[in-house]
Amino acid sequence: MEEISKVVTDKVENAECHNLLEGFNYAIKRNIHNSNLEIM
Repeated sequence: MEEISKVVTDKVENAECHNLLEGFNYAIKRNIHNSNLEIM
């Protein structure tokens, strides 16, 4: 039983890490986009 919960926890942590990276990449892209608009 403990093994299963550990696997689930690992999966959740991986998903959260992935979402953080996605959000980070999205923010960078938005910032680049915004600064490009400002330059124009």
